[in-house]
Amino acid sequence: MLGIFAGSDTVSAALVVGAFLAGLGLGSIIGAKIADRLSPSRAVMGFALCEAGVALCALLSKPFLYDWLALSMAGQVESPVAIFALCFAGLVVPTTLMGASLPLLSRAVAVSLDTVAERIGQLYGLNTLGAGLGALLGGG
Repeated sequence: MLGIFAGSDTVSAALVVGAFLAGLGLGSIIGAKIADRLSPSRAVMGFALCEAGVALCALLSKPFLYDWLALSMAGQVESPVAIFALCFAGLVVPTTLMGASLPLLSRAVAVSLDTVAERIGQLYGLNTLGAGLGALLGGG
């Protein structure tokens, strides 16, 4: 949907990917700061809230990303800065929540200093495996 608005050239693709990654980075910073203050059980609750927020953003994405941005604004915004700002506005909430989710889940599994590296390594490995599997199954 952002491709309809921003275009499909390399600059437009870089703007969309940049907005997406900026949100992930912002979420990771926020999630890490929050996770440091939470117990493992509260970190799981924070993770669940982040995931519910991403789901809600998905449900609300069509009116903003397609109905307004892609259909109403496509071709009317020319400035790369304005395109980035609008793409970032559309992506900042869900990507921030996505970025915050893994630090929160890391806090939930890090219950002992003796096993923290192993457990977080397993968590990141499972996350990577899940992402790859999702891309494989969803890309067909």
